[in-house]
Amino acid sequence: MAIKRALIVLGSEDSFSQAAKRFQEHYG
Repeated sequence: MAIKRALIVLGSEDSFSQAAKRFQEHYG
């Protein structure tokens, strides 16, 4: 579980940052 989560984090840092920006745009 932790390994899978780590892979997700490492593999999707860019997409996560983009999602965070979109989240702030919509709900910020």
